[in-house]
Amino acid sequence: MSILRIDSSANTTDSVTRALTDRIIAKLGDTDVTVRDLAREPLPQITHTWAIARVTPEENRSDEQSEALAESDKLVAELLAADTIVIGAPIYNFSVPASLKA
Repeated sequence: MSILRIDSSANTTDSVTRALTDRIIAKLGDTDVTVRDLAREPLPQITHTWAIARVTPEENRSDEQSEALAESDKLVAELLAADTIVIGAPIYNFSVPASLKA
C-alpha cells in the first residue's frame, strides 16, 4: 500500500498531532510512505505566474511558467500515486495551519 503522509504541525519535536499520525501509519503498515512535512519544507504560495501557466497550453508556456507548475505537478503526482492519505492537522485558533491551507 502506498501512503502519502502530510505533516503540518509547527511543533516538530513534541507534537501530539505527529504522535497520532505516527500511530496511524504504524497501524496501516509503513511499507511505502511518502512524507510531506509542511513545517520543515513549506510549499510556495500560488502566484500570478502559476495561475496563468495553469490555463496556458503547455506548448505556449514560458520557462518561468513551466517552472511555476513543476512543483505543483510533482505534488499532484504524489497525491494520485497514494492509495491512502494521512493528514496530520493540528488546530490553531480554531483553524488548520496556513502551511496546510497552501
